[in-house]
Amino acid sequence: MAELLERIEADARSTDRGLAAADAQAAGARATALLLAALPVGGIGLGYGIGVDPVAVLLHTPVGGACAVVAVALQIAGLFWAERLSATPGRAS
Repeated sequence: MAELLERIEADARSTDRGLAAADAQAAGARATALLLAALPVGGIGLGYGIGVDPVAVLLHTPVGGACAVVAVALQIAGLFWAERLSATPGRAS
Protein backbone atom coordinates (compact mmCIF):
# COMPACT_ATOMS: atom_id res chain seq x y z
CA MET A 1 0.00 0.00 0.00
CA ALA A 2 2.86 2.39 0.80
CA GLU A 3 4.42 1.78 -2.61
CA LEU A 4 1.12 2.57 -4.33
CA LEU A 5 0.79 5.84 -2.41
CA GLU A 6 4.37 6.80 -3.31
CA ARG A 7 3.65 6.19 -7.00
CA ILE A 8 0.47 8.27 -6.84
CA GLU A 9 2.37 11.08 -5.11
CA ALA A 10 5.17 10.94 -7.70
CA ASP A 11 2.62 11.06 -10.51
CA ALA A 12 0.89 14.06 -8.92
CA ARG A 13 4.21 15.90 -8.57
CA SER A 14 5.07 15.16 -12.18
CA THR A 15 1.70 16.49 -13.32
CA ASP A 16 2.17 19.66 -11.26
CA ARG A 17 5.63 20.23 -12.75
CA GLY A 18 4.29 19.73 -16.26
CA LEU A 19 1.44 22.18 -15.72
CA ALA A 20 3.81 24.75 -14.22
CA ALA A 21 6.16 24.41 -17.19
CA ALA A 22 3.28 24.78 -19.67
CA ASP A 23 2.02 27.87 -17.84
CA ALA A 24 5.49 29.41 -17.87
CA GLN A 25 5.83 28.84 -21.60
CA ALA A 26 2.40 30.36 -22.28
CA ALA A 27 3.21 33.49 -20.26
CA GLY A 28 5.21 34.94 -23.14
CA ALA A 29 2.29 34.61 -25.54
CA ARG A 30 -0.06 36.25 -23.05
CA ALA A 31 2.36 39.15 -22.51
CA THR A 32 2.69 39.64 -26.27
CA ALA A 33 -1.10 39.72 -26.70
CA LEU A 34 -1.44 42.36 -23.98
CA LEU A 35 1.33 44.46 -25.54
CA LEU A 36 -0.35 44.29 -28.95
CA ALA A 37 -3.67 45.29 -27.36
CA ALA A 38 -2.02 48.40 -25.88
CA LEU A 39 -0.49 49.57 -29.17
CA PRO A 40 -3.57 51.55 -30.34
CA VAL A 41 -3.23 53.79 -27.28
CA GLY A 42 0.34 54.49 -28.37
CA GLY A 43 -0.93 55.26 -31.87
CA ILE A 44 -3.36 57.83 -30.51
CA GLY A 45 -0.54 59.37 -28.48
CA LEU A 46 1.65 59.47 -31.59
CA GLY A 47 -1.16 61.21 -33.48
CA TYR A 48 -1.28 63.93 -30.84
CA GLY A 49 2.50 64.10 -30.95
CA ILE A 50 2.52 64.99 -34.65
CA GLY A 51 -0.18 67.62 -34.18
CA VAL A 52 -3.47 65.98 -35.17
CA ASP A 53 -6.50 65.06 -33.07
CA PRO A 54 -7.16 61.34 -33.71
CA VAL A 55 -9.89 61.12 -31.06
CA ALA A 56 -11.90 63.84 -32.83
CA VAL A 57 -11.62 61.91 -36.08
CA LEU A 58 -12.64 58.64 -34.40
CA LEU A 59 -15.57 60.10 -32.48
CA HIS A 60 -16.92 62.83 -34.79
CA THR A 61 -16.85 61.30 -38.27
CA PRO A 62 -18.95 58.37 -39.48
CA VAL A 63 -15.98 56.51 -40.94
CA GLY A 64 -13.91 57.14 -37.82
CA GLY A 65 -16.74 55.93 -35.58
CA ALA A 66 -17.16 52.76 -37.63
CA CYS A 67 -13.40 52.16 -37.50
CA ALA A 68 -13.38 52.68 -33.73
CA VAL A 69 -16.23 50.22 -33.17
CA VAL A 70 -14.68 47.58 -35.42
CA ALA A 71 -11.25 48.10 -33.82
CA VAL A 72 -12.59 47.65 -30.28
CA ALA A 73 -14.49 44.52 -31.30
CA LEU A 74 -11.41 43.05 -32.97
CA GLN A 75 -9.21 43.90 -29.98
CA ILE A 76 -11.58 42.13 -27.59
CA ALA A 77 -11.87 39.11 -29.89
CA GLY A 78 -8.08 39.00 -30.25
CA LEU A 79 -7.53 39.06 -26.50
CA PHE A 80 -10.04 36.25 -25.94
CA TRP A 81 -8.49 34.24 -28.76
CA ALA A 82 -4.95 34.71 -27.46
CA GLU A 83 -6.05 33.73 -23.96
CA ARG A 84 -7.71 30.60 -25.27
CA LEU A 85 -4.65 29.65 -27.34
CA SER A 86 -2.26 30.14 -24.44
CA ALA A 87 -4.44 28.51 -21.77
CA THR A 88 -2.85 25.55 -20.05
CA PRO A 89 -4.94 22.47 -19.25
CA GLY A 90 -4.85 22.88 -15.47
CA ARG A 91 -5.57 26.59 -15.45
CA ALA A 92 -9.13 27.85 -15.09
CA SER A 93 -10.06 30.19 -17.95
